[in-house]
Amino acid sequence: MSTAEMNDKKAEHEAAEAKRKAEWEVKQAEKKAVEQKALVELQAMSDDEIIEASIKRSGGDLEKITRRSMKLCVTDHIQDLCRSSPEFARKTMHPRKCMINCFKYIYKKAKDYTKQEMEMNGEKLSGEVMMDVPDDLCYQWAEDYFNDPDAEVDKEKEEKFVPKTFYEGSTTAKSKKKETAKNESGNNSTESSAVHLSMF
Repeated sequence: MSTAEMNDKKAEHEAAEAKRKAEWEVKQAEKKAVEQKALVELQAMSDDEIIEASIKRSGGDLEKITRRSMKLCVTDHIQDLCRSSPEFARKTMHPRKCMINCFKYIYKKAKDYTKQEMEMNGEKLSGEVMMDVPDDLCYQWAEDYFNDPDAEVDKEKEEKFVPKTFYEGSTTAKSKKKETAKNESGNNSTESSAVHLSMF
């Protein structure tokens, strides 16, 4: 590559980086503007309003963290469906279906949902992320799992029969050696027993 081409490539790279930086700075400015607006609105709220809002917010945050033991809630939901629909109850009794796989199905769906939400907000999924999924969506995924007879999470690795290779003559020789060894050890033990008994 010539010096001129190298300079062109460098200039192109710097222009792209400058554009990316400008876009990043716009996003940062928008975030700060949103935060500043919220702070101004807080300043305008009365004491009673701020108390009510803070209680509501902390309660909402706790809900997101605990999810009221979602596994228990989902199980109750499935049981209620079984009580109201024998047809659905039959689906839950399929040998491959179980609540453990149901939660694996929900977890995968929740992970995909969270990833999509973060990408839409311009965020990157890195490491463990707290998944905030609406309850109704979890219930729907639980129903979807039991209604799907070919759910990927239910599939097991197919076992195949592996035939053993036949080695002509070697098995017979080995078995004869084993039988001879057993007979010899058996004779020795009989002799030692006889000797032992003759001493009393």
